[in-house]
Order: sequence, then structure tokens, then C-alpha cells
Amino acid sequence: MAIEFQLGMFSAMSDVLTRLLLSLDAGNSKNMLDRTCNLVLEQEDEIKRSHQLIKQMEAKVTVTDVQLRNVKEERDQPRGDLEDHTDRHRDAANGRRTKAELDLARTRVELKQANSQLLKSVQQKVQLSLQLEQWQMDTHELIDVQMRSKLLERPALAPKTPTSQPSSATAKLAKRQSSYKLWSLF
Repeated sequence: MAIEFQLGMFSAMSDVLTRLLLSLDAGNSKNMLDRTCNLVLEQEDEIKRSHQLIKQMEAKVTVTDVQLRNVKEERDQPRGDLEDHTDRHRDAANGRRTKAELDLARTRVELKQANSQLLKSVQQKVQLSLQLEQWQMDTHELIDVQMRSKLLERPALAPKTPTSQPSSATAKLAKRQSSYKLWSLF
């Protein structure tokens, strides 16, 4: 079972991740981080499957190469007394050799394709890891900026004169507004 990567598959995945990262707020960043980590783990599993496929293809190439060598040896054996028998044997060996060469060529093409897919997967995994790392740094920076902003705003909410007593409605409104500002942080 060969895994086929289609052109643009990882690019589209990267675009989706970028859109998701841009739409995040600080409150759901952990969930997004978990999803991204799961995506990276899935990529690693896919790379492992591709690696196993390459090993299978290499084994096929080895078997086909041995078959080809056997056919060549049979072909190169000296002719016996019975020319007809030898001709048939030679023709059969040539047929097997041709078939083995075709199988070998097909297997080499499959091996090259699998290697190419594996290389692309590794490159895309590296890119995703770099994007994840950058996203984590940006998220931490955003949270730090928001926290500093909220902490700087807090003293501004306190009454300026200690002697003035706000009405209970004003106090409730101020308390509600400070609560809203704290929740907007998340």
C-alpha cells in the first residue's frame, strides 16, 4: 500500500495552520498547541510508514537483482549438443531476463518516488516544527504584552481621592468593568 502525497497537500495544511494560528486568542492557545503537536506526530507516523515502504522496495530490488543474475548465468552457459533444447532454454532465459529487467526498472522508479516523498515529508516536518516554535514564541510574547497592559491599567481603575465614597451602583459598575478586562485577557 503506497502512500501518495499530492502536490500542494502540505502547503494547504500549512495555510490552514496559519489561519488557525492567526484566529487564536490567548485562551485557546493550549488547545491549538495540542492539535499542532498531534499533527506533527501524525507526520512522523507517515514518515515511518514511508520509510518502511522504502525498505520493502529495497528488498524487492535485491530479489529482482538476484533473479536477473541467475537468468544471465543461465543464458551464458555453454551450448550443449541439442541445439533445439538450448535455443528454447535460451529463449526462456531471455524472456525471464527481460521480465526481471522490467521489474527491476519499475522497482527502482518506485524506490526513487518513495525517497522523494520521504524527503518532502521530512522537509515539511522541519518547516512545521519551525512554524510551531515561532508560534509558541509569538503566543508567549502576546500574553506577556497583554498581561503588562492589564497590570498597567489596574491602578488607573482605583479611585483618585480616598475620601470620596462612590455610590454602590458606581462601585458595582467599576467592579464589573475590571472583571471584564481581566476576562478579556484570556
